[in-house]
Amino acid sequence: MRLLVTGAAGLIGRHLIEALRTHHEVHALHRPGLPGEGSGVRWIAADLTDRHFVEALPGGVDCVIHLAQSQRFREFPEGARDVFGVNVESTAALLDWSVRTGVRRFVLASSGGIYGHGRDPFREERPVGSAGPLSHYLASKHCAELLSESYADHLTVVILRFFFVYGPGQRSDMFIPRLTRSVAEGRPITLDGLDGLSTNPVHVADAVSAVRCALDLEQGHRIDIGGPDVLSLRQIADAIAARLGRAPLYAVNPDAEPRDLIGDITKMRRLLEAPTIRFAEGCGDVIRDLGLTMPCAPGMAVSRQQ
Repeated sequence: MRLLVTGAAGLIGRHLIEALRTHHEVHALHRPGLPGEGSGVRWIAADLTDRHFVEALPGGVDCVIHLAQSQRFREFPEGARDVFGVNVESTAALLDWSVRTGVRRFVLASSGGIYGHGRDPFREERPVGSAGPLSHYLASKHCAELLSESYADHLTVVILRFFFVYGPGQRSDMFIPRLTRSVAEGRPITLDGLDGLSTNPVHVADAVSAVRCALDLEQGHRIDIGGPDVLSLRQIADAIAARLGRAPLYAVNPDAEPRDLIGDITKMRRLLEAPTIRFAEGCGDVIRDLGLTMPCAPGMAVSRQQ
């Protein structure tokens, strides 16, 4: 297939185009100023906040994989315009362009964060709505979903809601790398409640497998993309500490309510591929990527299995 991948310089994007380039013709969009890396890929520098960016896109594309998201998602309200431009307006432009040029399939990367938080795993049919410091960003992801699904009569639209993707090459300010640094440097990890929030982080290799399988779906779906382990923040930090040979430090806030964010991956297992990389193994990739020493064999974190 001829594929158009936005956000190709991001964590999922870099790993995805490496997996796709030998079997497909890949056109990869990246932000101006970022180098396009990887042979066998046709790189296109594009500013997704410029409504004319679609004029630089190739014809004959079979599938759009829209991974791009604003890098200013934590900067509200200063970065709100960029968030809206990249996450919402570019999605609208790509959908319109897709219909006009004969694209058959549209895969949209969304976030499990749009559910908010709750004790039970979230299923795809659950109503969404999140308050808090990232509410503007998460609202933009929800808007992108609604825009995409409105084209369901013209495109096969597949929405993938990712839960804390991690892996080598990730930005150091993201959740798992930040947590890994804190453990390595002996900084205390703040826990709401005894064990902190629970979630099921997904390794980038499993995330990439999910996207690849989504290319073969003949019908539109919303699908939660999470890892095989449901872990508390304490268990996540313990697993990292076991690989580093350190004793983690915790600052427990016993009166706070944990903000659990767990994706039910039943549909992922049925329609795509079951995730295979356990966090106790996968966190080693992050540790190596950060240049930290691992004197120990993989630790075994206690987890609830879905």
